[in-house]
Parts: sequence; C-alpha cells; structure tokens
Amino acid sequence: MNGYALYNNKNHQAYCTTCQNKFNIKKLKREEKITCPFCRKHLQALPIGHYSYYQEKYSCLIQKTKKNNLVLRYFLCIKTSSSSMSKENSCIAEVKRVFFNIETHETEIYIKETYKGSNYHGFIPKKYEKGTQNYWQQKDYWVQRGVLYTGNLKEIQEVPLKYIYNSKCTKNTIDFLQNNIQQSIKNLLQYPFIETYIKENRIDILEALGKCKLIVPETNEPSKALKISRNLLKNLPKKIDDTYLLAKLQLINNSINALGETEIKYLNNYKLCNYEALKNVYEIINEKFDKVSRYLEKNDSTMSDYYDYLKNLKELHITINKKSAFPDNFWKAHDEVVVEYAKEKAKLKDIQNKEKEIKYKEIKEKSIYQPLIINDLLIRLPESLEEIKIEGILQNNCVNSYVNRILDKQTNVLFGRKVSRPDIPYITIEIKDNRVLQARYKGNINCTAEDTKTIESYIASIKTPDKKNQAA
Repeated sequence: MNGYALYNNKNHQAYCTTCQNKFNIKKLKREEKITCPFCRKHLQALPIGHYSYYQEKYSCLIQKTKKNNLVLRYFLCIKTSSSSMSKENSCIAEVKRVFFNIETHETEIYIKETYKGSNYHGFIPKKYEKGTQNYWQQKDYWVQRGVLYTGNLKEIQEVPLKYIYNSKCTKNTIDFLQNNIQQSIKNLLQYPFIETYIKENRIDILEALGKCKLIVPETNEPSKALKISRNLLKNLPKKIDDTYLLAKLQLINNSINALGETEIKYLNNYKLCNYEALKNVYEIINEKFDKVSRYLEKNDSTMSDYYDYLKNLKELHITINKKSAFPDNFWKAHDEVVVEYAKEKAKLKDIQNKEKEIKYKEIKEKSIYQPLIINDLLIRLPESLEEIKIEGILQNNCVNSYVNRILDKQTNVLFGRKVSRPDIPYITIEIKDNRVLQARYKGNINCTAEDTKTIESYIASIKTPDKKNQAA
C-alpha cells in the first residue's frame, strides 16, 4: 500500500509504506500531506493501527481510442479494513497507461507519478502528460486481476482478447495471460496460431514464443512463422523446461540434419546447453547439431565447456578442422588447450607489464614530484609499478587500480615514509594539479592534521626545492 505515512503521535514516529522506513515526527493529522525524508515521496497521513491493508491487485481496462489504437489502462485496486474488521474500504486508482498500435505493435508507456520539485501528479513521460482524455464512450474490456471494480465486459472488435478471459482455459493459463496482458495481445496479433497452444494450455510454449524471432509474421502456420520444421514442432517435449528451446531450434535451423530424441533432450536441458553458449559455438564452427550434441553427450560435457575449448583454439590461432574440433579425448584436449592458453596469456601479460614499467620510468624521470624530506617525512614517487602493487597489499587499499590513470597522466601517486623506516609503507598519497586528493594510512584511515600540513608543505616546496632537503 504505497503512498501513506502511518503515524503514532504518542511515540512521535511515522512509517512510510513506500520505502518501509520509520522516521521521527512532531505531530500529524489524518490525511495530512507529508514528504518522506528517505524516499522523498509525497505521502498521506493515516493513524497506525486504525486501518490495515489486506488486498492489493491490478485490473486492466482495455479500450479502443481510434481506428488502429488501443489503450491499456492499469488500475491498482486496494481494500483496507479497520482493525476490528467491522468496516471495509475499497479504492481504485489508475497508475499506468500503455498506448498500443494494432498494426505496427508499437507501444508508448506512461506511468502516473509526482514530478520532482512540483506538486503535479499525473502521467509523466519526459515531463509531459499525454492522453488526459477519458475513453469511457468507447467499447471496453476488463481484464480483472482485482475483484474490487466491475465494469462492462465487452469484447473489442478486431482484437483477439477472448482467451484472456476464457472459462475454458485452465486457471494457470488465464493467470499467465492476465499477468502478461500487453505481451499476450501482441502475441495474439502476431501469432494467429497461438490460439491452438492456448486451447491446449501449453504455457511452456507461450513462454518460449516470447524468446523467439518471428520470421514470417501474421501467418496461421507456425512452422512458416518460426521457420522450424513441422516435424520438430509436432515432436516437441510434453513439457519445455528451457524457455529458449524454440529460439535454439531457430538458431541451428541451417545446420539440422536429423534431430532425434537425444538432440531434443540435450537442447531442452538448460544445464547442458544454454542459448548464449550455443550461439557462440555456431559463430565459430558450422557443423550439424546432431553431430555436436552426440559428441558432447558421449564425452559428458556441456555446450559451455565446448565453447570454452573452441574459443581457446581460436585465441591460440590453431586451425579449427574436424580433427581439432572433435578430438578423441575431449577433456584431455580441453585441459591441454586451457593450460597452453594460460601460458600464452601470462606471456602477453608479462610483455604488457614490461611496457608499462618502461612508460612509468619515463614519466617518473620527467615528473616535478622529486623526493624531499620535510618534518622527518620522506615523500617520493614509487620506484616502479610493482612497488605500487605491494603498497596496495600492505596498506590494504586500492592504489593498484590507479596504475592506468597514472600512465595516462590523469593523477599522481606518492608515498610518505618515516625517515627512520624508509622501506615501510606509512602514507599513500594522491596528488592532482598540485592538490592533495587523498592521504591515507593503512586501512584507508585519513591522515592527521600535522601530516596533512607536511604534505601540503611538500607541494609548496616542489617549485622551489631546497637542495639541503632533497633525499639521497
């Protein structure tokens, strides 16, 4: 029950039903307007304990606005009762409008809200309200998730809505269609054949269709619309476990030779074959899926394992042919390639690190931030990037993540050391444009005022350094 401040004047506290936080108050009156200090929402005050919310549901009123447009008006229905349950109150408020073009299937969504910095409460897309007029004179159709508000139950002509409120469908099917009103209308318009699956209460197929790409729109023949053979659609499992199954069939359409029970089972098992892995595999190889699935089944591996193997082959510039794509011992070949790829990656990283060290050395030599001793504190640049990494570990901070910014000359990192202990980390300092951005001890603890002043003195000294103070 969003939008209320439930208050208790004796305890001087109120409870925001929107963000569910408690906050202090002086005194409130019933239906007084107040702003929550946490979520900044405008709330209506109600005494706590007098009323209790016990039902909240949505209803959707579908109305025709003009020839090719519908408006889906979502209403939030709330029932409240007094603590003694002797009195019930019902209220309904429109909270969202979706304008739906029947021909293009394009939608515009407008949500009712309060715009920041104003008292205006309405439908605000990009600060402007649209569709303020009512449509009560048009034919309407209620999709009643909430039972608090009745109305004329009429079927809008030219729009196939009868299945959204159909007693012949099972409760699960009706619930699915009503909970996905917008998508259901779109599907019914684009996929005329969907009526067959609705009548058969195949919710699993309805969910799978949402993940598919429509190849030939507005046809009664599902195999043409989805570009999946009739035989495959006819032999779909009685229960589709993976909602991407139809999308997978579309993906491998050009490489299908003969999909038997083993292949369909493999596709329908998300753990063995997820959509992204399958897509990635077929970007690398062009093999018939029945061959791939049987090979993986035989080697007790998943499509993700196979993609990792092929990706490493590609990264190592190994020719992918029948011998390398289907080795006799998959796991042995897989592990060998992983190890080889790790070695190559380590070599590459080593080369990159050496290049970075050379670049840092050049920056360090040209830097104005030369070592100085001030007030028994040695302030200097790190000797190397490796030293920055060690500093981060010993000081328990994230200075190592600053390396790329240092190399791009976006910032400077310096170390503060006690003269008596020059090799032991003490302060990690970040300086930019001759300003101290950060100066922290171990564990990101801020420096004392005395050490901060010393660091600022260092910055003041670097332009006119005193040779006597320069560190050896």
